[in-house]
Amino acid sequence: PAEQQNRQNKLTRVNDCFYTLNIFPSIPPSTDEHQLHNQRISTRLFLLCLIGSLTILLVYNSLITITQTVTIPSPTITQYSQLYEQHGQILICPCSTISVDYRKFLNLGYKIHQVCYSDFVSEKWIEYLAKFSEDIGLY
Repeated sequence: PAEQQNRQNKLTRVNDCFYTLNIFPSIPPSTDEHQLHNQRISTRLFLLCLIGSLTILLVYNSLITITQTVTIPSPTITQYSQLYEQHGQILICPCSTISVDYRKFLNLGYKIHQVCYSDFVSEKWIEYLAKFSEDIGLY
């Protein structure tokens, strides 16, 4: 019971403080009840707007998304795949070139077969054979 009485006294004091709170007193202080009532209503309206504005700002700041740009120079295909799975369509690749030189990933070495560079497949030899076959036909 004493605890309950103590709690009741605290609630009564808070309630009285709320009803008599006036942050817009007139200068010089007024004793007119109507003016005091208007000042208290103005105080309550101001506090209500202040709390509402702070609540809106708090909710807005908690819901807003913050974009943070991180650049990874020369990522591996594994890193890129992992980032693409996590971030999808917002992933940007600031490539300095739009293509890769073939020499960076492809090396062609060739060796010509000995028949391919022989004199017996050259244009001169083929012309000689054609002329020779015409000459044989004359005899």
